[in-house]
Amino acid sequence: MRMLKKKNKKAWVKILEVFVSIMIMSAAIVLFLNQNSFYKDNTEGEFNEKMENILRTVQRNDGLRGEILDASLPVEWGDFEVSGLTNTRTEIIAKTPGNLVCESKICYLEDNCLNLNTPADKNIYSITGYISADLDTYSPRQLKLFCWRK
Repeated sequence: MRMLKKKNKKAWVKILEVFVSIMIMSAAIVLFLNQNSFYKDNTEGEFNEKMENILRTVQRNDGLRGEILDASLPVEWGDFEVSGLTNTRTEIIAKTPGNLVCESKICYLEDNCLNLNTPADKNIYSITGYISADLDTYSPRQLKLFCWRK
């Protein structure tokens, strides 16, 4: 009778070992398969946070808002300095993290405001901010920011 109990204990221990092994292997496979989706979600959240910070900085600065409201629209990124948006361009560049390239475009609210100069081989992230008025001017515009990894 004692021999039978010892054999039963060994069998249960083996079953438990196999069950734990299967659980560990399943967890490893699930983590490996989902690793890319975790990375993508984190990247998008990181980009959105940094881009929102750049837009908030421009929106809260009276001088930069005045530059944007005084500009003739639409204004492409390459034309910012010619259009009197030098300080806005400088601020956007200063706030852009080192691992990103960001460009902007200013358009009327009803425009699509697409940037056709972005690289085709990169994932482009964009966000829109609205500049509507300062103490002297009411002329709503959209400031669209386009960013991608270097």
